[in-house]
Amino acid sequence: VVADGVGERSVVRKASIEISSRDVRADFARAALLVNDALGEFVEASALTGEGPAAQGTLTLRVSAGRLDDVLNELRALGTVATEKSGGDDVTEQVVDLAARVRNEQKVEDELLKLLESRKGAPLKEILDLREQVAKVRERIEQMTAQQERMARSVSLATILVILRPETGVPADAESSREQSAI
Repeated sequence: VVADGVGERSVVRKASIEISSRDVRADFARAALLVNDALGEFVEASALTGEGPAAQGTLTLRVSAGRLDDVLNELRALGTVATEKSGGDDVTEQVVDLAARVRNEQKVEDELLKLLESRKGAPLKEILDLREQVAKVRERIEQMTAQQERMARSVSLATILVILRPETGVPADAESSREQSAI
């Protein structure tokens, strides 16, 4: 959750970074070690292919949103950054809407439970119908609560896609100069 001066904003932060590495396998292992289990961080996905100069790796890291910049700085130190992108999706409206919907469903549940309690002497069919309605409302509340938890987790943990490629050996500037002189 990010403060915007008016209230709390809920932002899902994402970044991607492509790094040219001298030793893809070693840097792959270093990148995976940047997550902190104690903070609930984890490697969501990873793949390492090839050997030696043909090795390539990708990792999807889920790190505490507050640590995103620090982790990106540590990743930058692994090699030469070829590309880097970052952004965020503001989900504040969805968070507020979902909270309101949960509160409304809880009120409906309370009303149905009070009605059920007051209808002790009612015919069995009425009582069963009321219980069925309570069960449906309870199910909707549980689904929305799970949605809230998923959203809170998405806001609290930023996603970083890390792509590791081997260094080509020839700097891009030197390569383009050689191509231009050949023309």
